[in-house]
Amino acid sequence: MVGAIHTFLIGQIVGLYMVIMAIIMIARARYYRELIQDIRADSIEIFFSASVWLFIGIMLVVLHNIWVMGPPVIVTVIAWLILIKSVFWLAIPEMMLRWTRNLYSGSGFYVVAVIAAIFGVILMSSGFHPLFADLADFNPFN
Repeated sequence: MVGAIHTFLIGQIVGLYMVIMAIIMIARARYYRELIQDIRADSIEIFFSASVWLFIGIMLVVLHNIWVMGPPVIVTVIAWLILIKSVFWLAIPEMMLRWTRNLYSGSGFYVVAVIAAIFGVILMSSGFHPLFADLADFNPFN
């Protein structure tokens, strides 16, 4: 049941983060698009941010590497994506920045925000209110 606790907690945290970021990205689209265009691949911000996210990705993968269909696999896949994306940002920042600029220059910016919001809502709903009957009976305080 420890895995279920991790799924709930990580789902709540990551879900809230994704929904909040999606709302902010859509509300301040112009600001974030300009920010991506102005940042340089050799900036300390990219190195620091990617390093912090690498640490978070490693921690999430170590704590939650559960390949069971449903919310656990969503949390696991997101953890692995965070880890892999951070490694790419550290290893090939020029290519990642070019790819991000291309993605964020068109309607891709809104697609990313909407996808983040959808997965955030799924994670929050499974974290705060389990979707599966066997998980719904779980009480971490017993």
